[in-house]
Amino acid sequence: NGDLTFADNSKAKFGAGDDLQIYSNGVAGYIDHVTTGTGADLILRSKTFVVRNLSDETMIVGNQNGAVELYYDNVKKFETASAGVSVTGNVVPAADSTHDLGTNGVRWNAIYGDTISGNFYGNGSNITILNIVGDTSPQLGGDLDTTSHSVF
Repeated sequence: NGDLTFADNSKAKFGAGDDLQIYSNGVAGYIDHVTTGTGADLILRSKTFVVRNLSDETMIVGNQNGAVELYYDNVKKFETASAGVSVTGNVVPAADSTHDLGTNGVRWNAIYGDTISGNFYGNGSNITILNIVGDTSPQLGGDLDTTSHSVF
């Protein structure tokens, strides 16, 4: 039938120094590129690069001169674009909220809040909301003046 059959842990080796090796250990399959130093990359080339699981569900799609898409359970959740990225669903920051959002020094907890106790910060041109209570409803006592953007 033209098939090549290898026993577990037997490797198909390619290159003068057996640089590229393809094999199975009976539990997992491997493609190893064992060259060290400059030029040690494993390069896969295609106009569209697709990774699917054994149920034929899409996991990753890379498009030539276009988007890279990541999927969860066969549903696209993250996609790159020329203007940035698109996310379907929620972005959940690390629990400690000590990581910056972008390069401007704004912390995730300024946007998300550790326990919805909040603190949305501003710089004079943005709305600043402090002390959102734990029941997630903003408590802004007073009136909101929409012309001066102040709460009094």
